[in-house]
Amino acid sequence: MALLYILLIVGLSGLIFQRSKLVTILIFVFTWTLMWNTKTPDFSAYKSIYTLNEFRDGGYSVLCSLGRYLGLSFYQFYLVLGAISYIIYCRFTMKYADRCSLVASLYLLFISYFDIVQFRNFVAFSIVLLAIPKLFSDKRSDIIKYCVTVVLASSIHVTMLFYLVFPFMNKDVFRLENIKQYLLPLLLLIVCMYFGVSMFEERVSNISENYDKGVSTATKLGIVMLLAGNIAYISYWTKKKPVIQLSYPQYVLSENTKQQVLFFNVAMVLLFPIAVKSLTIFRLYKYIGLINFAFVSNKFVAPGNLRIIPQTIIITLYGLTYLGLFFYIHWVQFIPYVMLPLLTRNLFWTFL
Repeated sequence: MALLYILLIVGLSGLIFQRSKLVTILIFVFTWTLMWNTKTPDFSAYKSIYTLNEFRDGGYSVLCSLGRYLGLSFYQFYLVLGAISYIIYCRFTMKYADRCSLVASLYLLFISYFDIVQFRNFVAFSIVLLAIPKLFSDKRSDIIKYCVTVVLASSIHVTMLFYLVFPFMNKDVFRLENIKQYLLPLLLLIVCMYFGVSMFEERVSNISENYDKGVSTATKLGIVMLLAGNIAYISYWTKKKPVIQLSYPQYVLSENTKQQVLFFNVAMVLLFPIAVKSLTIFRLYKYIGLINFAFVSNKFVAPGNLRIIPQTIIITLYGLTYLGLFFYIHWVQFIPYVMLPLLTRNLFWTFL
């Protein structure tokens, strides 16, 4: 249980010292050390895939082949790939979030556990995260680069194809004079994604049986309230102007004229029809969290203003909704198969 106290101390440090790059780095390094265990639910399956060279997703298969060529054991491969992904997360946070250590803490406390278990998803989205800033550009070449990057990421985990809707999700596309131009390709893209999911319906059903609590009417209502509340929260902050001097990348993220961050969250509504089959599709929802934390915190009051306290409390409660959602989805497995292995069987902290 000592590691639980360390986790809380490290997490709370970012809530207190909200703009420290050093604390940000320490938080992501600590998060990476939580991966130093072999008892998470999917570890054995990934190890077998790596050893036997049996995997359908081409990109991940290539990474495994590269790891074997370099003579890495699966455990070494797992930690190296995890470290690279966390470096990308850390770089994004420090570059685009003024309150970078606050954002890092929210990620550690409320999202990181699921990334460690859902390893391929995590690695794939880290590649997408590299390209997200391209969407804030007006250059067509940048949009093309983003789409190519997403397709490459989908070769590691096919669900990343969902993020191809993001280039269509902005204020300009939804203007009345433009909507006819973009509506047809957007609908075609959505239909293709849903058709792709239908091709793996048996696999989705198996996942649903193994992990999901079920999609009752009450659950559906809860999801609708969650999505609506999320959009309302981001919409509120979209109308706010930063009160401090931001760097150019931070300003671009928080003050983009097309309101992309808001519409990225609107895009999460498109997950609902698939979620009726399996709530695990909401793993795609959690990845918007890091972007939202950075976006909102960039509009907080200036340092020294006492209003920072209620703002910090509210964004922490908002972060808690991500943990709450995934605890609900994986309620049977979360404590015994996620939290306990991470906090009691961690090899790195056992050595200390």
